[in-house]
Amino acid sequence: MKRVLSVLLCMVFLLGFIPVFASASSADDNRTATSVGGSNTRMSYINCAAASIGISGGKVISVGDLEGYKGITTKVEITLTIQRRASASNLWSDWYNYPKQTFNSHRGTASCSKDAVKGYQYRTKADFVAWAGSSYEAVTVYSGYVSY
Repeated sequence: MKRVLSVLLCMVFLLGFIPVFASASSADDNRTATSVGGSNTRMSYINCAAASIGISGGKVISVGDLEGYKGITTKVEITLTIQRRASASNLWSDWYNYPKQTFNSHRGTASCSKDAVKGYQYRTKADFVAWAGSSYEAVTVYSGYVSY
């Protein structure tokens, strides 16, 4: 039962990012796109980790969400990297590194945005660390990609 609830909660977080990207638009670029990735691997301090990427109003919007366990996880850290590749390429490269954000809680959400450049595909690389006192575990999650 706990496993089912964990998976459902993770899906709620993943689907919760979609309206954020769909609500914004710009007069010069009305295209909106979103892609979400996540990890439902059960860990000791990490319950759910999700990364998403979206393009709206000419901006790439990257989001990372980490949920640990209340009463066990004491702190979470999220580092977001927006990666891009040329449409004809197979190689992803780091394009924008957002500074690590720390949350003194069992959960946290980080986001960043950057002006999009046409002719590229974008994805989020989210590095998550969950702490329980002086012990920690880490996971990296990649979103799907969006094209601009």
